[in-house]
Amino acid sequence: MLRRALSQQNAELRAGASVQNDKPTAFVSGNISDKTGAVSWTLPYNFLRFSFANEGLSEQRVFSPNDELTQQFGSHRGAEGWGGNVNIAPRLSWALGTDNTLNIDAFALTGLFRGRFTEDNTPRSGPPPPYVSTDLRVRSENNSYRVNANWVRRFADNSRIDARVGVSRFSFDAASTFIGRDASGATALQRVVDSTSDDTTTTTVGKYTFNFLPGHNLAAGWDGAYTLRNDVRNQGDFYPMVPLTTRRDENFDTNVRRLALYAQDEWDMSEKFAIYTGLRWEAIETRSDGNTYDPIRNRSSVASPILNLLWKLPGTDKDQVRLGISRTYKPINTGDIVPRRFFAPNNSPTTPDFIGNPNLKPELSWGLDSGYEHYPAGGGNIGVSLYYRRITDIVQRQTSFEDGLYVTRPENLGTGTVRGVELDAKGKLSQLLDGAPGVDLRANFAVNKSQVDYLQGRYNRLDEQPPWNGTAGADYRFTSVPLTLGTSFTARGAGTVRTSPQQVIYRSINRQWEAFGLWRFSPKVQLRLSVQDLLAQDNITVNRFTDATGVVTERSSVDPRYRRFSMVWEFKL
Repeated sequence: MLRRALSQQNAELRAGASVQNDKPTAFVSGNISDKTGAVSWTLPYNFLRFSFANEGLSEQRVFSPNDELTQQFGSHRGAEGWGGNVNIAPRLSWALGTDNTLNIDAFALTGLFRGRFTEDNTPRSGPPPPYVSTDLRVRSENNSYRVNANWVRRFADNSRIDARVGVSRFSFDAASTFIGRDASGATALQRVVDSTSDDTTTTTVGKYTFNFLPGHNLAAGWDGAYTLRNDVRNQGDFYPMVPLTTRRDENFDTNVRRLALYAQDEWDMSEKFAIYTGLRWEAIETRSDGNTYDPIRNRSSVASPILNLLWKLPGTDKDQVRLGISRTYKPINTGDIVPRRFFAPNNSPTTPDFIGNPNLKPELSWGLDSGYEHYPAGGGNIGVSLYYRRITDIVQRQTSFEDGLYVTRPENLGTGTVRGVELDAKGKLSQLLDGAPGVDLRANFAVNKSQVDYLQGRYNRLDEQPPWNGTAGADYRFTSVPLTLGTSFTARGAGTVRTSPQQVIYRSINRQWEAFGLWRFSPKVQLRLSVQDLLAQDNITVNRFTDATGVVTERSSVDPRYRRFSMVWEFKL
């Protein structure tokens, strides 16, 4: 009589709700898993329904070349909407033998969104904007699917192959209606837009590791992807006061081929010293065809060597020093190269249209990294690291005046330099103060410097790189009651940055404070209550653009933030 393999089924469930600015969000997620003999499987799932409402204030001023105010108007921006999605991510693992495994994982998501965005402008001086009142309504649906097959095989000589192939597909369908009214309240523009986007990507990744000489762990592998994308955008504009109807229909086909080959050697010269060397070659080819531009073909490749040194300090258990030299390659986001246009309601240098750039090149950089890690008695760690990068073909958005409208697009700005230092520490309060409770502490702080060679004058740094950022947190688990309390504080520096010879942007410092409490009713049931963004500080932005004639346009914006109150139940079934 055959004996059936025992089942090892497990299940987890999480359910939560949150409120931000009186708008609720709710989710249910979980995981079901089982193992029978050589086959194991798991099924994560998630259901999400969210809603939002927020507002913002802006003030726009235009000055003549002799610094006289020629136009000023205030704006009240409103946004509200809701959406949701459902997704599952099943995974199957089949042990084909002692050292032979086949893994298959998949992902499926379907989601929808409904939103309304309004802007009411109040003229204060000079002519009003073209549309004093605007109302934009958007609806969209999206679907995403992915499946991967992964084979892992270890051979008798201790070599190992790990290979994966996969296919993913993303589809997006959206429609919007826009109404713009002039200063008299009459409808000046009615715009209807229907758009679709379909993206299919095939990937293959693999690595073969083997021992060639004593102390050497060699590896060679590949990483390839092929993406096909189609974008369709049909726009109809009706001007009732003329009357006039115009159309702007766009159709783009974009495909991206990427292939990387690499080899690396991890050499343990001794128990305290190791060298990691490698060489990676990567090539990318982009092709784009559309009805509004000539066919575009771009191809680039780069060989990227890497060298890492690791020295475990004598007389210590884990303390170590590392040094690395490498060349890195930053692939382009497909959305940044598709020349699909997104129109701004009231076009200006500070509120331009956006369009992708099919001629965009990937960023390349040479880098030097070093670090020291110390592991004190009693646990935790203290680390300090420094980095330096020399970048070519820096990507940054630039604004220009084209065919009567201002347009911003990502462009390559040439060379630049980034450098910085980072401190990181984890430990317990009792390691600092004798007799203190066992509070878990963590802190991180980084200072970053950068410069773009193309830009001259003050405020020259990379647009998205904060000059500094830091995080500090503490958690304490009580012994008398099943309660854990924790808090964390994050700050991100900002200030003024020059994005182009014509444009400078100021952003306020971002500070966020979070606190939580966790009560364990049993090993299988717990409740977490938390508050995010306790400070709820406004985001402030000042965008200033000077055109070729000396006319200055300045837009100041205040966007409030709101506290989020959350509750999450967790069950192990």
